[in-house]
Amino acid sequence: MQTLEYASGRTVDLFDDAAGPTVLMWHGAQTDARTAMRPLAELVAGHGLVVVVPDWDSHADDRGRGDLLRSVEFARQRADGLILVGWSLGAAAAAGLAIHARRFNVPVTHTVCLAGAFMARDPITAAQLPTELPAQRTPFTLLHGSADDVVP
Repeated sequence: MQTLEYASGRTVDLFDDAAGPTVLMWHGAQTDARTAMRPLAELVAGHGLVVVVPDWDSHADDRGRGDLLRSVEFARQRADGLILVGWSLGAAAAAGLAIHARRFNVPVTHTVCLAGAFMARDPITAAQLPTELPAQRTPFTLLHGSADDVVP
């Protein structure tokens, strides 16, 4: 693992010992919490995937939009297509980007949302996520526990 700067003052953990697909992994509604994702990132990287885990600030004036989009550009330097993985508010951002991938010209190959905070506005578009996903050819996986009392 290397820790690099993906934008001025913004850091990213990069697991790039493999030549597999690139996974962009976003933490939840916190500031600079990439280390919370490290165990999952190490597990995924151990299966031959490149993993990019950026810090981002969900409390910024733009709700983290700038950080998230800059992290997308950083990750795209390593792959043509991205697998998006988000946890909590990061899942809302991943879902929003997947839904609007054409608008942002981002080639998304799969989206995985972990305990998604879908009642929150998507930090990238600042819009409420739809209650139903439009038909897409890109796989979308939602993982959520029935006993979660934080994100119902």
